[in-house]
Amino acid sequence: MYYGQPFQYGINPQSPGVFPASTPQSNAPPPWALEIMSDIKSIKTVIPKIDQIEQALGSIKLKLSAFDERMSSVERKVNDIEKACSFVSEENDSRKTEVNSIQKQVKQIDKFCKNADSAIHSFQQEAERAKEELLDMKARSMRDNLLFYGVSECAPENNENCEELIKDLIKLKLQLETEGMIFDRAHRLGAKAADKTRPIVVKFHNYKSREAVRLKSLEKTIKDALKSSGHGIGVQSPQEYRDARKAFYPIVKDAEEHGNTARITGNKLYINRK
Repeated sequence: MYYGQPFQYGINPQSPGVFPASTPQSNAPPPWALEIMSDIKSIKTVIPKIDQIEQALGSIKLKLSAFDERMSSVERKVNDIEKACSFVSEENDSRKTEVNSIQKQVKQIDKFCKNADSAIHSFQQEAERAKEELLDMKARSMRDNLLFYGVSECAPENNENCEELIKDLIKLKLQLETEGMIFDRAHRLGAKAADKTRPIVVKFHNYKSREAVRLKSLEKTIKDALKSSGHGIGVQSPQEYRDARKAFYPIVKDAEEHGNTARITGNKLYINRK
């Protein structure tokens, strides 16, 4: 048995990459490996945060997507509003045009109405003057007339003669001669009524004869005799004048009680000549 120096495998000073048996082998990693390991540790620490960031970004992305949809909806609504505003603006312009046209028409109508009011006022004045003239003509046509009240009516079959009835009344009640009196007309007024005696209107041919009869009927004794027998004599005048006299009588009485002079002429009342 050979007990010489022990054989060491792999020891060859001339072979590269082979360490001598006497050189102790080191277990410490190289610096570059340490740096890599440090970076890996840092990366492992950061990865959860990156996941959180990715989740946050995903949430943000969803919110942005929803926001985009909302913005699209808002844009559509804004477009609709703009279209509506444009339509309203066009309608407003159209209404303004219509309003301007109507205002012009109103001005024309107002002008026409003013002219019409002026024409109507002028026409009313003319109508009033015409009415006064007609009343005056009507009163003048009655100037020679007298009304005789309370003269009994004869039966229709007797064919009463109004002229003879009035002349008899003048002779008997007024004690005037009727020889030269001429009546242009003598007739009853109004429709016959069973409970009413119609007056007789007489148109005298001569105004002097008419005045003689009227003045005689105003004498106190004659007036009392006519009243006691139910007769009366008055001047015929238009209905408008008679209505005015009825309305004026209380005013005339009050004016006279206060020492004023009052006179009724036609349908006008004069107090102290005014």
